[in-house]
Amino acid sequence: MIRKYFEAKRLRPYKTCAMVLDVRGREIRSCARITPDTGIQYMMGETAKIRSDKFLSGASTHDIILVDNTNLPKAVRPGDDIGFEGGDLMAVVLETDQDEIKVQFKTDGILTANGSVFIPGHRLSQLPVLQNKDKDDILSIAVKNNFDYILVPNVTSVKDVQEIKYARGDAGNKIGILAKIDNLEAVHQFEGILKYADGVVILRNELA
Repeated sequence: MIRKYFEAKRLRPYKTCAMVLDVRGREIRSCARITPDTGIQYMMGETAKIRSDKFLSGASTHDIILVDNTNLPKAVRPGDDIGFEGGDLMAVVLETDQDEIKVQFKTDGILTANGSVFIPGHRLSQLPVLQNKDKDDILSIAVKNNFDYILVPNVTSVKDVQEIKYARGDAGNKIGILAKIDNLEAVHQFEGILKYADGVVILRNELA
């Protein structure tokens, strides 16, 4: 894919096209296996438990939703909202401990395999802004191949932007940082993020 990009750029030097590395960051997803495989239907008022499973070795069911971030239970409290499927399915946290979260759904909706999970509240910053694989990808893909930008989801503060710049190192100091504005913390720190990042991407669904 990278080879094809540079070939296309060589053949069309008059066209402007940027290479962007979209890292996972604080992104959280449900597991790739789900029972039933057509999706799990939730109705408003129903409850379920969310458990972290970094290996995602099992399958999510109506009662147990498996997610790939082991830090999620540390980042929410009773009363916080958790969103699924880009905000189409919303739940509120009832109980939490170090291993799992009990939620009650506020809307009707269907949970699909490998679906997005997000926290629209104020505790997202308790999760690392970059995962170890992100740091490796920044150096081995973006820096090595002279990418133009690194796109990072769930940025919450200027500190996050600075950490991302540190991760790219001196060799990658020409690579721009694009911050996704997709949570309340980012909204409250928007001016600072805009000042230190090279650009922002507003995700309306998550913010809504």
